[in-house]
Amino acid sequence: DILSERGIPADKIICPHFDEQFELQASSAKSKGRSSSVPRQVPVQDWHQDLSSFHIQLAKTIQNETDSAAKERLIAALQEQLDQH
Repeated sequence: DILSERGIPADKIICPHFDEQFELQASSAKSKGRSSSVPRQVPVQDWHQDLSSFHIQLAKTIQNETDSAAKERLIAALQEQLDQH
């Protein structure tokens, strides 16, 4: 919609599927269909996602805590755990 509003003809706008392949030419792009060789896998949770989830949960917990002393106790407890490693 935004591209059309900015003057690009609707017939020139292509919205490909995730694994669809295209043959690009100077005048157009022609679909070559979707690849059947792309495996459909469920992502595995790893430590990066775990760390991101932890950061988000920690930030929300601290932000939602209204008592400054409680925030300080939480941070001190976490720091104590880190110091032991």
